[in-house]
Amino acid sequence: MKHWITVAACLVCAGAYAQGGMGGYERMEIVEAGIIKGGFDGTIEEMTDGVHIVLLAGDPSKKDLPIKANSITFDWPSDSAQPQRIVLSGNVRVSHPDADIAAGQAVWDFNAGTVVFTGSPVMNSDTIQNMTCERVTLYMETGEYVVENPKFITTIGKPESSDLLAERDISNWTGFVDGLKAAWSAEAASPGKHILSLFPANNRSLLLDTPTNVVVDNNGQLIDGLNSLMKTAGFYNADAWSGIALPEEAMALQAEGAPEGDALIRFNRLAFDAAFASYQGG
Repeated sequence: MKHWITVAACLVCAGAYAQGGMGGYERMEIVEAGIIKGGFDGTIEEMTDGVHIVLLAGDPSKKDLPIKANSITFDWPSDSAQPQRIVLSGNVRVSHPDADIAAGQAVWDFNAGTVVFTGSPVMNSDTIQNMTCERVTLYMETGEYVVENPKFITTIGKPESSDLLAERDISNWTGFVDGLKAAWSAEAASPGKHILSLFPANNRSLLLDTPTNVVVDNNGQLIDGLNSLMKTAGFYNADAWSGIALPEEAMALQAEGAPEGDALIRFNRLAFDAAFASYQGG
């Protein structure tokens, strides 16, 4: 018999899964889930309404594997202690020890030992930044990956500018996301409205239509989008920033002519900080 179970954060699934196809991960910790559908036999059929789980390895030297998605569905074969596959849907983010992958959907096939990401995957690692592609296949046992039709790589083997946005740079993520949504609905020009206008229409619609708490929980995708824009000359718009005082360093960069490269990123970051200072700091 199946039941709907409403759960609080920080639950732990006590049963250990077999290691086949899981790359050495044995247990699952449920950090957050709005609703869980499962059975008293210990199986979980579905988790929805914003899910954050962490897979734990039997080897203490192996790093944990955080996974986030709007929903996660488990496919259990009959008379098995291990699901044969997991389907992750909506705002998927898998923080593998070797790479962080965000996508619209992912299917983890335990028999094949693969996680296949689709829905405009974006991969980041120490040497590859913001690589978009059609599909990523991650082999859990070896840690190898196959990327199909890569479209954009900002950096290979070169560190990113320290002026790009990081999660720690926003202390009030809920206020920041709500502020962006409010800016888009307002008639007046503003930095938030201008920045959202630069997002691809489907990404902007997804951001506006997704509950704020889900956007915050998956803020890596928003950070990636902002950082991609921060590398472009169109990020700053004088009319949108009207009434917002730029710091002296930014004005000095402007006075030197149109900034490029790291100087452009620096200028845009200074403009961003000036516009959204109320969401930063301790």
